[in-house]
Amino acid sequence: MRFVNIPRSSNVVDAVHSMSSRSIATLGVVLLLTVLSSSVSHAALLREGDEYWVLNSRCISSVACRANLENPNLKVYRYHQGQGLQHDSVNGLYTRVDEDHSFLNVIYVHGNRFTSQEAIDRSLKIYRSVNRRCHDQTRIRWILWSWPSDPIFNPLTDVRTKAQRADTQALYVGWLLQHFPAPDRLEMIGYSFGGRIVTGALHTAAGGEMKGRTLSGPPLRGSRIGIHLVAPALDRHWLASGSRHGLAAENIGSMNLFYNSRDRVLKLYSMVSKYYNPVALGFAGLGQLAARSDHLPIQIRARDCGGAVGLLHDELKYFEPCCNVAETIATTLDASDSEVIQLTAAD
Repeated sequence: MRFVNIPRSSNVVDAVHSMSSRSIATLGVVLLLTVLSSSVSHAALLREGDEYWVLNSRCISSVACRANLENPNLKVYRYHQGQGLQHDSVNGLYTRVDEDHSFLNVIYVHGNRFTSQEAIDRSLKIYRSVNRRCHDQTRIRWILWSWPSDPIFNPLTDVRTKAQRADTQALYVGWLLQHFPAPDRLEMIGYSFGGRIVTGALHTAAGGEMKGRTLSGPPLRGSRIGIHLVAPALDRHWLASGSRHGLAAENIGSMNLFYNSRDRVLKLYSMVSKYYNPVALGFAGLGQLAARSDHLPIQIRARDCGGAVGLLHDELKYFEPCCNVAETIATTLDASDSEVIQLTAAD
């Protein structure tokens, strides 16, 4: 087979040359307005006084044995009004948290098959759904954990690869939690594999092992972090004592679990493993939760959203009024915030 150079059509060349400077200027204005309107629409999602951060781990190793657990080189961004997302640092985030404890910090971990931009778009959509139901005095610092979940063509390869990556992410997020200045002003939201990352992070932060690795920092125990798991893609027995995420409960103050006993994707969760047949927490609900070593109670609310969500594995369906996840999360955030306000006033 020969490759032949095909000459450019003179009509095309003539058409390009015939474009007037006015046409080019008009096209430029249209493109500029498109970009600006996109920025404005994102800005409109942020309530005045709130903060929005992105912690991006897509640029560092997704293999647990190669993970830098001393100082992961995360890409960090903070939203500035009128400027969009600007480069920042983990220390910059810690400084802001330490400076102002009036914020309730919410770490949101997205699910599978999201590009970096899609993760930002989705996190802002969930943020807006929650914050518009919160009281005005509840100030939120929304922190997106963006992890490498871009789609892989083969579905089976995709889910098995992402399950492995989620375990590595649990080490990174656990490292973040161990150094977080105000763990008692912290809530975590995880959807699908994001839920696996949340509980795995709480386990590793408490000193638990993941993929043969443990964190070198002092274990975090005794905090009362509120977690919100939406269709979580992890084994329903992993939160039991001695199990894979068994130390997670050491820092859980409350849990909102939204599962779907009709979810046709999580029904096939057993395919994630080559060695046994696990049942997903997001499909069958909680099996058993380990007790905290300090014996403090953990408030658990579990809801089967199958009647509202149906067969779909779709995060946004959970946030529609029929399932009311946003309202439940907002109520929990308001309650957490009011407790701190009352304690501060009492002091």
